[in-house]
Amino acid sequence: MRTPPTGDVSTAKEVNFAVKLTFAQLAIVTTVASALLLDGTDGKLLPFLTPSILAEWQVNKAVFAPALAASLFGMTFGSFFGGFLGDRFGPWRTALVAVMVFGSLTLACAFTNVPIALMLARFGSGVGFGALIPNAYTIVIEWLPRRHLARVMGFLTSCSPLGGVAAAAVALYGLPLLGWRGCFIVVGIATLAIGVRMLWLPETPTHMLKQRGAEALRARWQAVAGTAMTDETLSAIAASPQTKRRASVFRADLVRFNIGAWFAFFCAQFVNYGFESWLPVVLTSGGLPLRDAISAGMGYSSLCLIGALLSGFVVERLGSKTVVIGSSVAVIAILLGIVAIMHTNDIPLYRLEILAAVSLSGGITGILMATIAAMIAAGYDADCRATGSGIGVAAGRLGGVSATMVGGIILSQFQSSLAPLFIVLTGFAGSVIVAAFVVDRHIEPHLR
Repeated sequence: MRTPPTGDVSTAKEVNFAVKLTFAQLAIVTTVASALLLDGTDGKLLPFLTPSILAEWQVNKAVFAPALAASLFGMTFGSFFGGFLGDRFGPWRTALVAVMVFGSLTLACAFTNVPIALMLARFGSGVGFGALIPNAYTIVIEWLPRRHLARVMGFLTSCSPLGGVAAAAVALYGLPLLGWRGCFIVVGIATLAIGVRMLWLPETPTHMLKQRGAEALRARWQAVAGTAMTDETLSAIAASPQTKRRASVFRADLVRFNIGAWFAFFCAQFVNYGFESWLPVVLTSGGLPLRDAISAGMGYSSLCLIGALLSGFVVERLGSKTVVIGSSVAVIAILLGIVAIMHTNDIPLYRLEILAAVSLSGGITGILMATIAAMIAAGYDADCRATGSGIGVAAGRLGGVSATMVGGIILSQFQSSLAPLFIVLTGFAGSVIVAAFVVDRHIEPHLR
């Protein structure tokens, strides 16, 4: 494994940071984390409110379905193009606009009265959701020392799923008091408040040098990094290709990394969504009661979140290549083990083993996805980091959509056997291993 070849800029910046994170750096992380948390809350709020909306509007589920799907399609679109906009106009500007867009459109959802209006609002807010993620990652990466990257990225990766928990809480406590419209208003206002807070975040060093010059960058560096910017760091940034060219994510030296990283995220999310989306159906079809299937799903989601939080500590010690390969092997072993148990005639006898295996697979999958996300964000140079990360996120979204559709087709075609679905998921987990060997810009371990 080798560190991404980011040249003298990465080295010069690394030694020019204070030993400990400064208050300003922590403020950047917490503000971005809050935005990502609300991103997850906004994105996952509608399913919890759907029964109340259907009851008020008196429409059937088929008519309402496009409104539910619109956000996911918008996120895919926003992830792809948001990265390009971030590299062109600056990650801070793009992230700020993205937050304001999805906050405003979440508010607008509260005033819709027909499914088509809600669908359009959700698509627009989904574009904002998607555009935020790659640019938020870029802001944090540019202002933090590389030695803290794995842990911080693991933390940030967990914020969006945690937003799903927050969405459930908003619906649980907000619906009886405020109704579904009030829930949208609360989340929309909270999102806009974070957008106002983001006005005080700094632009990334590369774009600040382009837009405001060296003196402005020196002053902001002192305030954020906790040390005076050295001439070596300034010269390295000024002389780097990042300040002289437009985003070039498709250049020759990134071909291997692009193919491996994007394919890895597609396959990892395919496994995650394919397993999580159809888990209740699979377990109940295998003979477990619905209560146990729901408990297994909760265990999977909870451990997935914990795995994402722990991923940074694991990557720091083992490096991204080892973690990706090891996690994929573990997921394959668990999937095959579940298949073996499900094909016995005494499934209730192995109830606890199945619940434990499903929960464990969630934790390992959380580590896997967070590690790939950190690897993608760290692997690109500043000139194309937002674009590369955005395409990676879009690839993951496509993997999730594909898994949901393919899983339904497989389960419909092979109703008498659960093995085909697990074999497909195992194949995609194995493909992640292949992708890990293709990637040539892994995060190196930092042993202490």
